[in-house]
Amino acid sequence: MNCTHCSKETDEKYIIDAVGSYYCSEKCMEDYQENSNVSFDDEHPYEDAYFMLRRSYIDLIDEWEGELSQKTENLESAVDEILDEIDELISDHADFIYSEGDDGPYAWEIYQYTLKLRELQK
Repeated sequence: MNCTHCSKETDEKYIIDAVGSYYCSEKCMEDYQENSNVSFDDEHPYEDAYFMLRRSYIDLIDEWEGELSQKTENLESAVDEILDEIDELISDHADFIYSEGDDGPYAWEIYQYTLKLRELQK
């Protein structure tokens, strides 16, 4: 996928807007929306859940190796903590799993993040 604003290829840290357009970063999304006078409803019902889950996923992929390397004494316990955190994130979004994200772009992305989190667990 390419960024709607800069056409750069997106990576796992991409972000979408309320209509499902892809951006390579929050900055690109904000710039695009400002430059093209695009506006969306003030509050989409799943927007907060999407942004929270996206941020949690990015934090996990950015920090899990560092967290584990700092806890060399009881590595198994540290791994269990991360897996528990992932389980909690997934279970908090069970409704999106059951519906397979069929309620718009944010719901679809939340569902996709639950699948990505399952892959991280493996």
